[in-house]
Amino acid sequence: MANPANPAQFPIAQRDAFLIPSGPNLTEDQFHLFVVLTDPGKSNEVLMVNATTCYPNIPDDPSCYLEAGDHNFIQHRSYVLYEKSRKLSITKLRQLIAAKTIIFRPPPVNHAVFTRIGAAVPGSRMSPDHIDFFNRYR
Repeated sequence: MANPANPAQFPIAQRDAFLIPSGPNLTEDQFHLFVVLTDPGKSNEVLMVNATTCYPNIPDDPSCYLEAGDHNFIQHRSYVLYEKSRKLSITKLRQLIAAKTIIFRPPPVNHAVFTRIGAAVPGSRMSPDHIDFFNRYR
């Protein structure tokens, strides 16, 4: 069994959720929930997408909406911001977890929500390179 205290062995899996900081003046509310979309057993990199809160009069990506409770971190209607998907090496992700730059946020996204997020990838604003990576390693 992997030892989460050892970053070299921290287990990474599809559907895992992480909090990643974003924004210029970081505060607790400036973390976004990111979900691992691809299978870490198939590549040394993973593709992650984030959930962003919906706000009136601010354009969003209508490809996939998430509702409060779709994950315990999501408190308001949100959308998956596919165009800001991130591809990270598993080694780098583990280093960022060990440095507490990225925070592991259990539980994993449930299967139904994960399926919804994945099904919206082809019609989303995700970059063509990331769509190709998703299709190869999901």
